[in-house]
Amino acid sequence: MNRSWGARPPAASSAARRRAPAGVSSPSSGSQFERDLMAMRQVWDLLRTGAVRMWGEIGRTT
Repeated sequence: MNRSWGARPPAASSAARRRAPAGVSSPSSGSQFERDLMAMRQVWDLLRTGAVRMWGEIGRTT
């Protein structure tokens, strides 16, 4: 094996990163309302993650 200890596996392609996880229906299925709900959930998840990170950064600086 020629890999060094610091070598990482190749990054996933951008198409693979955009793919929905198993068990989640694709955005093209379902009604527009269901797609909107899925999008809103993703936004809330991003906001929650950002808020937790922000409080962690504030806590680390004090």
